[in-house]
Amino acid sequence: MKSLVLMIYITLLGTWMQLPQTLPKDNRKPTQVPPTADNIFVPDLRLRGSESVEVDTTVPKSYRKVTFTFENWDKFPAGSLEPTSKPPSLPPNPCKQVRTSTRLFAVLHAKNGEKISCAELKPREDFSYLFEKTKYLPAFVFVTVVDRTRNTIYKSSMVSPTSGATP
Repeated sequence: MKSLVLMIYITLLGTWMQLPQTLPKDNRKPTQVPPTADNIFVPDLRLRGSESVEVDTTVPKSYRKVTFTFENWDKFPAGSLEPTSKPPSLPPNPCKQVRTSTRLFAVLHAKNGEKISCAELKPREDFSYLFEKTKYLPAFVFVTVVDRTRNTIYKSSMVSPTSGATP
């Protein structure tokens, strides 16, 4: 009798624990695929040169003018190099010391991310920064290009401001 009860119990337990033949429908929306390395634009920052600059003011100062360019100006996203039609309606510029109605800015950063300086960008032209000769020049720098019309930021490759070498 015990074995009959045990067999019935095992049969019922096995029937109860069977997995369903079909899985329930997944009603979730498909996830968005993040951008791949193939479609992320990276401005190719290059050192164009540097020179010593003397500024004759009340207290004369010596600077090093470092000039950069982007090797891939032609690969910037479509429309980002076009002038904006409504300069007064642009968001505030990212650099308080530069007053302009231009659309693009180049914000220079040290390798550790510290903001160093700003310059307005004119498409397909070189851009420069002044460094006091008495101040330390970082080993490597990168530029974030700020497009105020599209509210977009592009981070460039790194380059040495003294030798032009890349890490």
